[in-house]
Amino acid sequence: MAKEKQYPKDDREGVPTTVYQWGPTLARMEVDEALKMILIDEYENNKKNKKLDYRKNLAGQLQHETGYTDESKKKILPYLDKYFKIYEEARKRYFNRPNDKPRDYVLSALWINHQKQHEFNPPHDHDGALSFVIYLQVPEVLRIENQTEEKFSKSSGPGGIQFIYGEGGGRDSVNFVSHFPKEKEIFVFPAWLKHWVCPFKSDCTRISVSGNVYDVTASKSLLKK
Repeated sequence: MAKEKQYPKDDREGVPTTVYQWGPTLARMEVDEALKMILIDEYENNKKNKKLDYRKNLAGQLQHETGYTDESKKKILPYLDKYFKIYEEARKRYFNRPNDKPRDYVLSALWINHQKQHEFNPPHDHDGALSFVIYLQVPEVLRIENQTEEKFSKSSGPGGIQFIYGEGGGRDSVNFVSHFPKEKEIFVFPAWLKHWVCPFKSDCTRISVSGNVYDVTASKSLLKK
């Protein structure tokens, strides 16, 4: 029987977290090396499985979007759990609801995106209670392209992500968040929050992992009624 791989422990004193001041709770954090490693390893172990082609389930105009097996999801969830807990604490503070009961999340969908030259993700939302995106690879050539384009545009720019909320009727309201990602950043957000990813011209591959979680606690409460 093969010995299970050991991943490094997260010995950071805290997780760097940014909570955006606008409509819904949108949090950006930095994940630990172990989570990045297990996401890559589980993809590499199953990437030849054609049944895991995830494109039919997604809005993205990408040639390579691959799902994770149920076994992989069970392995990965414990590494993700801390970030959902941080998000929940941020949400309670954001809405001043300190007595909200803890939520019990189940990882319902998980897939990896290999975005290449000219590919993009149109505005879309997800299933579930929460969604997230983790950046595994953001090439330097793409960062340079984004910085150059940023001089001519207020959008997230090539390879960037933009979150959209509300109709934007008031000029003094904040109805979008734009960000060019760094490797090992994670965004956690309500699954219904619309977002999109810009195409780019650089000949490179931007790799991210996305997923959805359901709140089991809420489902149990509905069944009791």
